[in-house]
Amino acid sequence: AVKLVNELKQRQTMLANVKTEIINIAKKHRNAELRRLEEVLLEKKREKEDKISSLRQEAINAEEELSERPGWDINIFVGSYQSQIDDCQEAIDKIDEQLRKVRADECYSYVGGE
Repeated sequence: AVKLVNELKQRQTMLANVKTEIINIAKKHRNAELRRLEEVLLEKKREKEDKISSLRQEAINAEEELSERPGWDINIFVGSYQSQIDDCQEAIDKIDEQLRKVRADECYSYVGGE
């Protein structure tokens, strides 16, 4: 009976170790996925920021061109650019929220064993 109890304790310890290894592997994998997601989100954010800069420059150029043409409503064109800029800013805000969630995940900072 003592031998059986000792074997069961050993197996219980082995199973606990296997469980810990599986959890560590899963956390490490999730960490890698979170890091990749963060990269993609940051790239999309940069693209939206570049788009905003481009739209602002286009609006300035359009305003300069239209100011030379009397009777053309500059506000219509500038408003169109502004709505596109607002859409990009809204997308950036959503990306920032996603980045906060990614960085708040318990596995984001995981530095564990194999």
